[in-house]
This record gives sequence, structure tokens and C-alpha cells, in this order.
Amino acid sequence: MGAIALQSPDDGALLVCEESVMVELIDDDDQPVEPGETGRVILTSLYNFATPFIRYEIGDQCDPSGRRLAIRQSLHPLATIEGRQRNALVTASGARVWQSAIPAASVLRYVAATQFQIRQPAAELIEFLYVPANTTTADRAGLENYFAHLLGRPVTLTLSAVDTMPRTAGGKYERIVSAVAT
Repeated sequence: MGAIALQSPDDGALLVCEESVMVELIDDDDQPVEPGETGRVILTSLYNFATPFIRYEIGDQCDPSGRRLAIRQSLHPLATIEGRQRNALVTASGARVWQSAIPAASVLRYVAATQFQIRQPAAELIEFLYVPANTTTADRAGLENYFAHLLGRPVTLTLSAVDTMPRTAGGKYERIVSAVAT
């Protein structure tokens, strides 16, 4: 697809490269999402005539921006890029909780860590991997209550201290990995 959005040097906004790609942000019912909602990213390449990609779903989730841009900017802005569908926790109601809704500081109140990963292998199970920052004992009960409140259901929490954070085959670090969201 090439570049999908570029960061504006003026204000850091992500601006869609509308000259080369059409970006649609749609919900689970294939309807456009409103600013503040997260939608699936659907792309159509506007330059690849030999092997065109038409309404190609790449698996990313994104929020459109509702703000108006300066008059000289004609490109549409994106608010946030949340990640792949597997990078969200699933609540009791089936809603997704993206990493932008889980500030690191909220989690680090309970665990002294330099890095962490939240896994949801089942609806009521949270696995929390972390690289310890020091020898302070983690507040397991507090963290379990935090996730129970966040997900709207009781959860079982497992804490695992690791030396290094696991990465994907491509070398990427994912802060949230959910088997439930896929």
C-alpha cells in the first residue's frame, strides 16, 4: 500500500495520504465510525493497477479525528492508531479496551516494572508478564481488581516476572495480546 498516513510537522497529527490510498474506518456492521469510536481500517490502493487492492482489510484498528484542520491542510486526520484486533482486551459486554485506555501509570501502581505485557487467553483470565524494575513485591490483588473493574467481570490474574519481553516474529513488542478479541 505504501504510506497510509504521515505525521504533520506542524502539530503531529496523522494525515491520511489521500492521493495514493483511500482509507475507510468501519464498525463491525460495516458502517463508518464517528470520531471517538474505533473502527477497522479498510484500504483501497489508488495507484497499483497491476494487482489492485480494493477494500483490503489490514487488521488494524483506528479512530478518526473529529477536529478541523487549518484551511491549508486538505488531508483528513486520524486521531489514534490502536493496533491490530488482537491488541485489545474484551469486556464482559464484548466491547474492546484498547491500550490507549490503559495508561501505563495505572498498571505500574501495582507492579514495579520497566516493561509489561497484558495477555487475555480467555475471557476471565489475564496473564501479566513484566520485567521487574526492582525487588518490590507486586500487588497482585490490586492489579486483579483493576482488571476486573476494567473488564466488568471477575478475572483470574497470573503474574510472571521475565528477563525480557517476548516479541513477535517481526520483532515487534505488543503491550496487549488477546486470544478473545480475534
